[in-house]
Amino acid sequence: MNYHTSVLQQHDSQNVPSTSCHANDQHAVEQQDIPASNSIHELVVNISGENSRGMLPNSPDLPEECHQADGMQVEMLAPKLVGRDQIVDELWGYLTTNDILCIGVYGMGGVGKTTTMKHLYNKVHGCAAFENVFWVTVSKDCSIHELQNKIAKAIKVPGLFKDVDEVMRPTVLFNHLSKRKKCPVILDDMWRHYELADVGIPVKRDGVWLVLTTRYRDVCEKMLCQAKIGVRPLSDEEARAFFVQTLGSNLPPSLKLVAEDIVKECKGLPLAIVVMVGSMRGEVDDHVWEATLKNLKRPGVLEQSMKESVFPILVHSYNRLNKKKQLCFLTCALFPEDSLINRTELIELCIDEGVIREDRRRKMYNEGHRLLGELEKACLLEVFSAGNREVVMHDVIRDMALYIMNANYGPCMVKSGLGLEDVPDDEEWLPNLQKVSLMRNDIEAVPPSISPNCPQLATLLISHCPDLRKISKHFFQRMLELKVIDLRLASITEVPKSVENLEKLNALVLSFCCQLSCIPSLAKLTSLRKLELLWRESIKEVPDSLGMLINLTYLCLRERRIERIPDGVVGKLKKLQHLEADYIAVKGGEVGKLRKLEVLRCRFENVNELNEYTLHARTIESYRLVIGACRNFNYWHDELNFHKVIIMGVGEYKIGETCRLLGDMKALGIRGYGGTWNISSLMGLEKLEELRITGCDEVSARRARGTVG
Repeated sequence: MNYHTSVLQQHDSQNVPSTSCHANDQHAVEQQDIPASNSIHELVVNISGENSRGMLPNSPDLPEECHQADGMQVEMLAPKLVGRDQIVDELWGYLTTNDILCIGVYGMGGVGKTTTMKHLYNKVHGCAAFENVFWVTVSKDCSIHELQNKIAKAIKVPGLFKDVDEVMRPTVLFNHLSKRKKCPVILDDMWRHYELADVGIPVKRDGVWLVLTTRYRDVCEKMLCQAKIGVRPLSDEEARAFFVQTLGSNLPPSLKLVAEDIVKECKGLPLAIVVMVGSMRGEVDDHVWEATLKNLKRPGVLEQSMKESVFPILVHSYNRLNKKKQLCFLTCALFPEDSLINRTELIELCIDEGVIREDRRRKMYNEGHRLLGELEKACLLEVFSAGNREVVMHDVIRDMALYIMNANYGPCMVKSGLGLEDVPDDEEWLPNLQKVSLMRNDIEAVPPSISPNCPQLATLLISHCPDLRKISKHFFQRMLELKVIDLRLASITEVPKSVENLEKLNALVLSFCCQLSCIPSLAKLTSLRKLELLWRESIKEVPDSLGMLINLTYLCLRERRIERIPDGVVGKLKKLQHLEADYIAVKGGEVGKLRKLEVLRCRFENVNELNEYTLHARTIESYRLVIGACRNFNYWHDELNFHKVIIMGVGEYKIGETCRLLGDMKALGIRGYGGTWNISSLMGLEKLEELRITGCDEVSARRARGTVG
């Protein structure tokens, strides 16, 4: 019987359902036992000669601190606890109240989970209320067979499985552990979940508690941990205290401020602090400390000790990811240190770079959110905002990502968020550069003297640089392999003419470039899949040769001054999945025939265009349509917060007669219509959830729900 689907009381107790609950739940099961199988209690295997305390053997599978020559169990050697006391207290509370039987502790590598568990181990070991406490280091790639052997050694019965059939091993271990009273089992460093029935671990009141540590939150969830505790990096104050304690000697007054700044560069990660202390212990020269701090502050430059001691521990989490998750993880490092990363912007970049590939855009977004969720569960990313709109990458994790990126995928120049006022000099633009990120800087211009020869460069991000007003027209001339250019939120007035020859370009992002008035011909960019021109006031016409971009899947033309897209252009873009043209009029018949379209935001000049669209259109994920000649910009900020919305402006129409609405519409707004009409004709719109009428002369309302104003 699967442990996750059935949990039965052992022996004479009543059956109770398995309940995965948080530590704060008030309905903790009063008499809940969690045996590994509903049939194991029928099978009894007597094991003789066991030690009543289950002393730990001198085994290489267990921490050396708890070994002793005579086999007696002793306390573990552990550094003084800093900033983790409350976690130990919380764990202790769960063990002593006897309601929470399975506890999971998760956090990124090097954050101090194992040290915290050592202190819990010692506290339990020293308490007479517990019969014993067992420690098992699980580690990566540990099979069920190996885990069973580790547990047998931990409880000092290494011969437990001698001459035991493989199928019977869980039963033997289960029956042996079932005799234990008040014995927490600590499974440290778990990399995946195990079915307790398959291993043979009984979890029950007054018997065996299970406490596990892992880098992956989902391991806690899959193990049905009733309490899940996340371990975060130390605060600045805690980090300073830990640094001084680990250093073991008083710092001269002249070094205290420098030392504090060095500690800040470790970003609260205990492992990084320990490594940094090891490299600085015994150094008394002020110049050495100052040089170390300066080196740490240089982007992309890492202390050798970090590479040798910290990264090998953290990189295990990275290696566990599949290729797609690894690439998504590395993409996060292109954003500035300590910055909030917008999930949508990050997912879009992964799509643009080809990390995420699906046949539908909705699938790509879903896949993007799934990948970020997996990275969050692996504690390689952290959710920042309550709405889950932004994520954060710990600085040490980001340093590791940049290190991996440069080591495995060729050199990348990442100088994002450094406050640069000038573009890096030519010598920094190496010929084999793969990616460049200069986002969120104070760069004002890219002068003609900067002419990078980067024939392999694929991604160039100079976004969120609001002071950037000029880019040399030859800047892209020797970057013919470019696939992604992101210049959003720049103040440039024109796009460099050298963009015309980037025939392999997949994505050109020019959103919020409010001063932009000139875009060169795009005729040669036939590989372009994404063109984003959002919220500018200076462009009056649709970019030249738009109809030749036959591979476009994403087009955003939310320009206030463009009246309409010329006839015949949209009809050529047969691969379009996403079309945003808010204020711009398009031909209804052309849009309706785009069979791959999923998202549509546009204006139809009259009801006839709407009817043409309705005649040909298939069901799509989301649309927001404005009907009429009036280009009222407030329509797009309407309170109708639905994914399927039509807003009727001034015009001659009769709902249900001369005007055919979409049957799956969820919201309808009617504004300023001067005629007389009856809203009872809306009764056929079964999906309609909101009707809003404003500024209309005469309305006959019979049997209709809605808001009339």
